[in-house]
Amino acid sequence: MKTRINSLKLFAVSSLILLFACEKNPSDPAEVTELTEIEQMEIISVEVAENDGGIMADIQMASTTASNQPGSLPKTVGYDTTITNSWVTFSLSLSFYDSNGNEQPRYYENQTDKIVYNGTVTGQYDPVSGLQEINLNRSTNLELSGITTGKITLNGTSVNSSSYSFSGVRINLEAEAQSTFTIENLVVDRNSPTYLPESGRLQAVVKGTYNKESLRQEKDVEYNINFVIEFNGGDEVSVTLASGTTFTLNIVTGEVTE
Repeated sequence: MKTRINSLKLFAVSSLILLFACEKNPSDPAEVTELTEIEQMEIISVEVAENDGGIMADIQMASTTASNQPGSLPKTVGYDTTITNSWVTFSLSLSFYDSNGNEQPRYYENQTDKIVYNGTVTGQYDPVSGLQEINLNRSTNLELSGITTGKITLNGTSVNSSSYSFSGVRINLEAEAQSTFTIENLVVDRNSPTYLPESGRLQAVVKGTYNKESLRQEKDVEYNINFVIEFNGGDEVSVTLASGTTFTLNIVTGEVTE
């Protein structure tokens, strides 16, 4: 069953429909306090998908810094740089090393073998419709090694403190994230046009607080979602929740299927 389509606006609408449809008592939306697994996946998708400024946006940007075309960045790669891509702004601090571990002043083609990537991602998505709002605030630390081999290996961590808001006629959902991600041995082909990881895994604890506001009352509830993503070289990956339930997630668009 498809639960999310490419349009972020329609994602917000579908999320709200699911929030109402999955209530314990359809006549009393105020009873709902826990997120269903479908709703959990909606939160996971917006924290992961590249188009929503999720962790994949950092993985893509980091891979670009280590590509065979460093000039593809909007400005010259250096120690510190700020890059805006659509509504997402990357504030980067980059360090470069050769295969012997010697630090370099900048990226050198065929000589730079490792990059230490420290990035902060910010941005606000607030469409005129007002159906959803994203306020990005994420910090990511990655080490990219093996660049001269043509196969980049990424390892590191990320902390997400972004906020997400979806509003509808019957129910509003606001989520304040306090999430952590661990990137383990992601392998990216530096000659690939997509920089989608060929292998490796992403382990995460997506947590925070949310409220579902109905016409009757408002409740603040904590959520804590553990999941693992296994990469396979494509844009669709398997997401395994703590319950063992698996979903398919498009890491570019955020589309979810089960």
